[in-house]
Amino acid sequence: MESNGWVTVTLQRHGKLDTINSVGDALDMLISKWPVSEGVAYIGAMEACVGTEEGGVSSSQARAAFLLAAVEAGIYFEARV
Repeated sequence: MESNGWVTVTLQRHGKLDTINSVGDALDMLISKWPVSEGVAYIGAMEACVGTEEGGVSSSQARAAFLLAAVEAGIYFEARV
């Protein structure tokens, strides 16, 4: 299901599932629950999510950056298309 241009991503961390349905959800996850606070993809995802909220970055670009950050952090995810 797509919400505000964002396609659902389900992350599995520490045996718990987190569902990300929007750029706002992704930004909250990156700020408060992400296992690392550094890395090229992490910073790119933060910038892309903020850029989407400011109108300069598309939701699909922010989603792609978020998924790269998940790969960088070693977080398993399933992305629905």
